[in-house]
Amino acid sequence: MLQTVQGMYKNCKIGLSEILQEIIESQVFVIFFTSKSVNLDTHSIFFGMFAGSQQSNEADFQDTEFHGDTDDALGWV
Repeated sequence: MLQTVQGMYKNCKIGLSEILQEIIESQVFVIFFTSKSVNLDTHSIFFGMFAGSQQSNEADFQDTEFHGDTDDALGWV
C-alpha cells in the first residue's frame, strides 16, 4: 500500500501532519521541496487572488468559461 502524508523537516527531524493508525513500521521515501518564488501569469484568475471584503464567486469566472469554437469543425453543440 502506498500512502502519502504531509510533514515538516526541521532540525534533522521529520514531523508528520497526521497519525497513521494502520502503519506500525514501514519503509519511507522522503522528497524535499525547495521554496521558490512563483511567477504567476498576470492573465490568470485564481481563488483568493482578490482577497479582501469581497471574495471571488462563480459569476467572476463565467466570462472565462469555454463553450467550444463553432469554427473548429469539432462538432461542438
